[in-house]
Amino acid sequence: MLGIAELVTVPFLLAILAQWVRAERVRTAVLDRRLAGEPALPGTSSGLVRPWWETEVSEVAARARRQGRGD
Repeated sequence: MLGIAELVTVPFLLAILAQWVRAERVRTAVLDRRLAGEPALPGTSSGLVRPWWETEVSEVAARARRQGRGD
């Protein structure tokens, strides 16, 4: 009896999953269009931004830089 109930539930779960995938695809497309329309950050000629551990002056950033070099 429990197996039958589980088999009946599978199509509903698949329908929910398909609806979620469609909604996520629409949200992603909207976000991509919005981000494509935004200008690059000021002060960056190539549009690339350096990671925080390369630009920030703090103990955590210094530790991250040291670990990156293998010290």
